[in-house]
Amino acid sequence: MRWSYPHWRILLVGLLVWASLLAACAAPPAPAPVPTSISPVRPLVLWHAWPASEQRTLAMLIEQYNQTSAMPIVLQAVPAATFATKLQDALLVGNAPDLILVQSHTLGALADTNLIQPITTAHWSPAEREDILPTVLASALVTDALAISATATEQLTDTAAPLNDPAQLYGVPISFDTLGLYYHRAQTGTTPLSMAQVITIAATLAQTDSEPPTWGMAYTLSLDKTLPYLSATGGAVFDADGTVVLAERGRPGTEFWLEWLLALSRQPGVLATSDSIVIDSSLRSQSAWMTIDWAHTLPRYQSLWGEQLEVAVLPPIEPEGPPPRPFVQSMVLALPEQAQPVPADQVAALIAYLHSPAVQTTLLEQGYQPVRASLPLIGDTNQLRAARSFRAQTATALPMPTSRFENEIVRGELQRMLAAVLRGVIAPSDAITRADQMIREQQGMLMQP
Repeated sequence: MRWSYPHWRILLVGLLVWASLLAACAAPPAPAPVPTSISPVRPLVLWHAWPASEQRTLAMLIEQYNQTSAMPIVLQAVPAATFATKLQDALLVGNAPDLILVQSHTLGALADTNLIQPITTAHWSPAEREDILPTVLASALVTDALAISATATEQLTDTAAPLNDPAQLYGVPISFDTLGLYYHRAQTGTTPLSMAQVITIAATLAQTDSEPPTWGMAYTLSLDKTLPYLSATGGAVFDADGTVVLAERGRPGTEFWLEWLLALSRQPGVLATSDSIVIDSSLRSQSAWMTIDWAHTLPRYQSLWGEQLEVAVLPPIEPEGPPPRPFVQSMVLALPEQAQPVPADQVAALIAYLHSPAVQTTLLEQGYQPVRASLPLIGDTNQLRAARSFRAQTATALPMPTSRFENEIVRGELQRMLAAVLRGVIAPSDAITRADQMIREQQGMLMQP
């Protein structure tokens, strides 16, 4: 029988189908698809209240950190005035930041309301803390010890004393701020070694009959800028156990302090007033050649006086008198009280980065004072000379209070006392009696169950 073309075609197709079935039976199963997507790493959110003009420095540093970090950081600016309220609200709804940068004096209020957690050795080892300037480190402690106390002078020679009371570390200092004496080198001709010498130099530099008048010294008589001289005159608000002694043991020194400031406001050649606008105006118009101001204002005086700018530690009232004791405040990294806190190793990595010589040097170049005692400050620029003075000032300074009582109550009463005396509406002795009474009453209310 002969096969026609259609028959051959049918046979051929059948053979091909049979061969493909055999091959399918012998083939191994196809491997499962390999997933190609990787779960994204959740970035850490860091809240801060840096002024808009200074945020570029922080953004630059965090951007560099993110280039090598396993957990990148996202910055979020929050107004300082509403920072604590917003943090509390965010914690309640589970949307709080992982990290915050705040001023050290706010730590007490944040800790009292359980908004932040202590810094542990897992976050920051004791060995690493040893290289932080002692008073700067103490500024990050939340403690029951009162800063404006009669024991302040007793701690002068013991830099570890502020760390010896029961306290908890609630922040990691990144930079610090304190007071210094700013002066124009060419105008003053020398470094003033006492406030008595400042007054003498100011009288020779002043031209108060010119328009506008020129002053040798312009000094804002605010509480923060004058309080360093309270302990230098023997004044005190509290005893070592927290008892109010302003009108008792602290009265002679406090009265001397108030009378000295009142006399200073009347000195020829010295523009001393509580009106900060008047003082700023005289300095900006190059109508004053000495002042007392915070370290963070250094860039302003660099632009005013250039290489003629010098900064010295605060001078005593008299050449051989006790040194004044300004406060030290620090910018600190703190940890919100989260249900799922940031892994300790990631916190430690960020701290190590912020304390690295490169970052601390960058902060110094941008006008922030570095916290590491081992960081070299070698050089003859006015910035490095100023940094050496501010570092030296911390040796006799006090940590700025972190307690809510001192910041919210004591500070307010002392401000009112000082302002009333400077306005001449009350005698220093009567102002002290009134402030003592008000502080006692409010302290008693706080101690009631």
